[in-house]
Amino acid sequence: MPSPPRPSAWNRSGFPGRPPRGDEPLPAAEEREAALAQALAITHRMLNHCREASWDPLPALAEARHDLLLRAFDGRPAPHQAERFAAAIARLQDLDRQILDHCQRQKEDWGRALHRIARGRRASDAYLRESL
Repeated sequence: MPSPPRPSAWNRSGFPGRPPRGDEPLPAAEEREAALAQALAITHRMLNHCREASWDPLPALAEARHDLLLRAFDGRPAPHQAERFAAAIARLQDLDRQILDHCQRQKEDWGRALHRIARGRRASDAYLRESL
């Protein structure tokens, strides 16, 4: 199964930009929530495009998950948290894989899969915060 385009291609097509760097002011909570909602909507379109093109959606979803979690944490984790952040990301990506596999077995729409993932986003953020 071919791989989806690199994230830079999604950025050109409207995927939200990078998270703020450490020296930039943090966006207000409402702006972060709006950016997260926009990223979820674009991820939905991306998953549907992957399905139509017969691409494996997991690499694209992993990129989206990483971006969403960085946004939820207002940017990059501290250097001393990097290893635990990576382990938490891997765990969450495993959960994403399980959700997508379940949806494929049940012949559910990618939108429903994304909805299941989005529903767990707050729990995922809490899990990641606890992991760090």
